[in-house]
Amino acid sequence: HTCTYGQRRVHGNTRPSLRTAAGGQISAPTPHEAICAPSRSLRSSSSVVFGSSRGLRCLVMHKRGMMSLAQVNSQQIVTKQYLDAMQPRYLKRIKVFQGVPPKDFPLHMFSKLNKCYSNPRSIIKLYREYIKANDHPDYNWLVRCFTQLANCYGFNSYWSVKDKQTLASTPYFKFLVYDILERKEQITPRHVPKLLYAMATLDYRCWQLLPTLLDHVEANMHKWSLPALSNMILSLSLMGVGCSHGANTFGPAENLSRDYTGLVERMCNEVRDRYLTRDPQTGEWRCTSEDPRMLPFDWGGMAFAMCINNLYDKPTPEQCPMPAFLHLACEGVGERLRDSGWLQFFLYQTLYCTDVEKPANEIAIKKAVPLHMQQELHLRWLDGVVLHAQPQGSEKLQMEVDECLKRVRVRDALINCSAGRSWDEQHCWFAGHLIKSKDLAIEYDYFNPLGPGRPKTNGWLALKSRIFTALGLNVVTIHRCFWEMLDSDQKDLMTQKLLANFPTVRKPEVHERPGFPEDRHINTERFKVMRQKWPIQMYIK
Repeated sequence: HTCTYGQRRVHGNTRPSLRTAAGGQISAPTPHEAICAPSRSLRSSSSVVFGSSRGLRCLVMHKRGMMSLAQVNSQQIVTKQYLDAMQPRYLKRIKVFQGVPPKDFPLHMFSKLNKCYSNPRSIIKLYREYIKANDHPDYNWLVRCFTQLANCYGFNSYWSVKDKQTLASTPYFKFLVYDILERKEQITPRHVPKLLYAMATLDYRCWQLLPTLLDHVEANMHKWSLPALSNMILSLSLMGVGCSHGANTFGPAENLSRDYTGLVERMCNEVRDRYLTRDPQTGEWRCTSEDPRMLPFDWGGMAFAMCINNLYDKPTPEQCPMPAFLHLACEGVGERLRDSGWLQFFLYQTLYCTDVEKPANEIAIKKAVPLHMQQELHLRWLDGVVLHAQPQGSEKLQMEVDECLKRVRVRDALINCSAGRSWDEQHCWFAGHLIKSKDLAIEYDYFNPLGPGRPKTNGWLALKSRIFTALGLNVVTIHRCFWEMLDSDQKDLMTQKLLANFPTVRKPEVHERPGFPEDRHINTERFKVMRQKWPIQMYIK
């Protein structure tokens, strides 16, 4: 029956009356009767709480009936009735999986990964979904996920270095790298070019994984295809791994891996021996491979990689393959130089660095690029090439040092400032911070070290340091692995000690604010807003 509350007020032991749909009245039990009544007598099709506020506290509503807290708590054995009564309401909202799970779950995750190829957030969320369903995801899927993240931050993207650092600091990115490291014995040779490219693109040099990858590179040196070799040569050069200078061992100082010095040079010689021939009469280089996957970008990337590693005339000026790489890149691009993307950057930077460093093979390198291409690159360098090639924005370490320079009152520290020779019409390289009064260029190494406490600059910074030194600048590199160990006061102190090592050679240039000469003696007045209701009244303080 449908019941409604009566209008009578409850005084003492007076029972509230209920008016039924048929017009009759029934009396509700008192709180004492409701508590003492057996549970089966309180069950009905609808649940209603009767009585005063004390009775309300003593009764428990249930979808199957009404019971007392005393009766629920008196049971010594935990029953379903007790759990249903005490369980919070939000825990009862259970979403039941109605669909049928996919038959091939890894294949299902591969198809979902292909749909979010350009969104880093979606890729990380998909990885989080996978590890919730399976403790050991498919290893090929993990490599694909890591590579797909790198494609989002590739050479043609507009993500800044700070965005890459933000991605690398997220927990699920670290979980992804750990999952790849945990089963690194499952890495096959076909995974190696993808992983090296991903680490170079994300600026994430994982020293725990690099020995395994480099062992595969050396073991399969004679089996790699030409596109795979060009990709790995450029990736290793950008990370500063396998070069002919500096340390190339990985791990802590007491447990180092074997040395991989000179690996990039051996790979370049492998390309020359297997895929290049030289006409003895004309001296021109030709490619014997007809692989359609080989693009002018790959030839230009290998030439720029040799420039990064200072391999202008290695092993000898006559046997150096660098002019051949430049010639094949220019021959392949033809009249489409304007639409060649990063190839323009590689060609012009290689020519500029060759002109600054003056290697023994300088004439052969410059002759490899036709004169009309050199002229077009020179005219389009500022607005058509370097504007799209330079990293957008800044990064965390650079901004922290910029704040320190402001606190120690350095007035002429220019962030992301270009530097070049005094007679250059246009500059090609940008310093992290340039202090002209001290002829000082400050660079920032934010790559992971080769081991605990063993930093090494990447390929970009190594080349920039050589060029800036040739231009007459003092170069200082700040490593992130050491900088993060300092607090705010120590950072300011280290900045002061750094600046004290370089004397001032010229007066700092301080730019004044533009203004009319007759108005310079007038102080700028601020408006003070009074704390009152609208309309706001203002007066000059």
